Amino acid sequence: MTEVVDPTATAPQLRTGAWRRLLRSPGMLIPAVVLALVIIACFAAPLLGLVSPNATDPLHALSGPTAQHLLGTDSSGRDVLSRLLHGGQATLLAGLIATAVALVLGLPLGLIAGYYGGRIDRALNWVSSLVQALPAIVALLAVAAVIGSSPYAIMAVFGVLLLPAVFRPVRAAVIDVRRELYIDAAKVAGIGDTSIIGRHILSVVFPVALIQTGFIFGVALIVQAGLEFIGIGDPTAASWGAMLQDGFNAIYGNAFLVVPPAFAIALTVLCLMLLASAGRDLASESSTPSRRARRRVPAPGSDAPRGLLDVRDLGIAYRADGKDAKVVEHVDFYVREGEILGLVGESGSGKTQSVLGVLGLLSAGGAVTNGTVLFDGRDITALSPKELNRLRGRAIGYIPQEPMSNLDPSFTIGSQLTEPMRQHLRLSRSEAKRRALELLTRVGIVDPERTFRSYPHEISGGMAQRVLIAAAVSCEPRLIVADEPTTALDVTVQAEVLDLLRSLVAERGLATVLVTHDLGVVADMCDRVAVLRDGHVLENADVQQLFTQPQDPYTIALLDAMPSRLPPRDVTQRQIGEVVLEVERLRVSYPGPRGTAFVALDDVSLDVRQGETLGLVGESGSGKSTLGRAILGLAQATSGDIRWDGRSIVNASRAARRELSADIQVVFQDPFSSLNPAMSVEDILVEPLLSDPTLTRVQALQRVRGLLDQVHLPKDAGRRRAREFSGGQRQRIAIARALCRSPRLIICDEPVSALDLSTQARVLELFNELQDRTGVAYLFISHDLDVVRHIADRTAVIRHGRLVELGASEKIATDPADPYTRALAEASPLPDPVLQAERRKKRLESRMASL
Repeated sequence: MTEVVDPTATAPQLRTGAWRRLLRSPGMLIPAVVLALVIIACFAAPLLGLVSPNATDPLHALSGPTAQHLLGTDSSGRDVLSRLLHGGQATLLAGLIATAVALVLGLPLGLIAGYYGGRIDRALNWVSSLVQALPAIVALLAVAAVIGSSPYAIMAVFGVLLLPAVFRPVRAAVIDVRRELYIDAAKVAGIGDTSIIGRHILSVVFPVALIQTGFIFGVALIVQAGLEFIGIGDPTAASWGAMLQDGFNAIYGNAFLVVPPAFAIALTVLCLMLLASAGRDLASESSTPSRRARRRVPAPGSDAPRGLLDVRDLGIAYRADGKDAKVVEHVDFYVREGEILGLVGESGSGKTQSVLGVLGLLSAGGAVTNGTVLFDGRDITALSPKELNRLRGRAIGYIPQEPMSNLDPSFTIGSQLTEPMRQHLRLSRSEAKRRALELLTRVGIVDPERTFRSYPHEISGGMAQRVLIAAAVSCEPRLIVADEPTTALDVTVQAEVLDLLRSLVAERGLATVLVTHDLGVVADMCDRVAVLRDGHVLENADVQQLFTQPQDPYTIALLDAMPSRLPPRDVTQRQIGEVVLEVERLRVSYPGPRGTAFVALDDVSLDVRQGETLGLVGESGSGKSTLGRAILGLAQATSGDIRWDGRSIVNASRAARRELSADIQVVFQDPFSSLNPAMSVEDILVEPLLSDPTLTRVQALQRVRGLLDQVHLPKDAGRRRAREFSGGQRQRIAIARALCRSPRLIICDEPVSALDLSTQARVLELFNELQDRTGVAYLFISHDLDVVRHIADRTAVIRHGRLVELGASEKIATDPADPYTRALAEASPLPDPVLQAERRKKRLESRMASL
């Protein structure tokens, strides 16, 4: 799939770089140093040999600065510097008390409300809103009238009033973290709620609370000084607020008395606010390397361009921490008008970085370091940003991978289509709208007027991709760059979009560069293919030759790893046991608008036997993942039953679910999101094992090392973190975690869909190997019939929450009975240009016959 990785550095380097950037920044260093000096000066005041803050000298009252009194004296002749430093102790301590109370109360309550939700969340939210609604100063005055003028007691009460300032951001952060897959994985592993909150959630949300403390501390200082100013506090003790009051009382005698306490308060609050802001920047790690200018490289002397787009010896590098990381080296390809060139490769191959370099859209820190990019004989790398912007959209169209992410949710489809046409083609508003409606009709949208008026969230993913195709050709470009244009789409929608793109290329004579990881799409669409790996082009060939006579061993390995070329499941060698899981007439629904309900699953019944793999196939939104989550207890069933070993578990308690985790485990689709990035692999795997009180940590570590060996990971894997592994290795870690407690059933939710072809084949082989060794059963959820045909004994096909077909995997894949299953099988592109052309012809004939 298209690489969406930072090619410049690993995550540890990024975090180190963030610290370095902040420490080098005056915005971090100056307030930290100043605040430290203020605190040290205040609490070291008794050691500085100053006079007592309450010692009076009436003969020198209201005197200016002298050698004996560096900041002068107040109306009672007391030394201003001594009172400023000693008073800082009381003021800072009172502010600290209020902050600590707010943190001690707000942090655990925010954790509880965000994690448990439901009634607990509503009740705590109500309490927080009630506290927030109280007028703070009035409440503090009332408290002072009851308990006296102790500043520390009053500020403790103020800390309670500040509770919402910690509770609300912590609760919001917990709700976000709670949706992470590694939290679901911890629940399924049988880990208790207290451990999940303490080990997995607290470490993520604690920085949020700490950032808030800077703001809260600043507010507490101001309020404490204000209360002292109006006389609420100990009149005999020095404090910055009391000094302000004295200064205002004597403002006509010596106006300077107001300056020291006011300056101390303002300086301390400013430093706290700046540090809190710096902490927020650190937590978000939003700093990015500065953008680098392109290095202009002269085009080759007398060589004529080989096509409309001619890329020669392209090199791209990213700079991080002063070093260049090369992601593309010596890449050569070209495409002629009316031709489709496929750039194919696995994640990290450099295919997307190559086209981003062509378009001048490299991320911050990236630059073309060598080579030329000739468009119609003109070197794009030598153009200024303004010239390049005029070229993009007008002469070069771009179709991105994620349709919904590339449409602005704030504007209608129509405004996003007409704006480029008005800018590049100088059309009037009415002319641009007419042309946009024509384009929407051309790309197969049934109701173009309605779509024109719609916002992106009001259309489907397939329609959004059609809109982006219309946008790409709206200004009559000569070159189209399509970056994984169908990756986010279901196979049936993908077939329609590919047919549309092919017809537009033929109709307009467009030169097209198609970036993809799917060799089936290449066979369906492309005339020529360039195969990339590690930033280099390994093979450049005609599409027919690539599939029949591949030359490079890597290309051969990619073709052999295609799911359609993997052998079908050999059911004759399987030892299938008794039924362990039964799902009977299961229904899962969610509340919708105006009292309606969205039905995710409806009347679903199936069973899984010991040692068997049951495949569950369907497109996005079909309900297949919801079924897996309902079995795991992560989605609440509306009706029906789920039985494990004949015992109903559909409404199992939290304690019962923890016991059940020894038998039922899960492997999620995204291995990185399902592994806590803050924990080592060893800790991730040991944690579920320690839920068994009879097992010591030493015994758990021994089992972990054995599990890592079973999934073929290196011996040192346990000491490393998830970010240090490749996608395939991360999935092996997730599989090892699922095996920790020797389960009898593993729910595999799209476990290989996020992996590259070669990695996918190896992980599927590992699943088979582990099943042969342990006899574990799998519920294997996938959108790919070919993958399920290879891994599963039986296959269930689900559509719109209902099962439409259930039977032997080989029969489902090769001779399906249901029309929907047939449509799924026929829409999935085959890695064979000849067969794919025949299939496409039949599809078009069928479409014409239906009109």
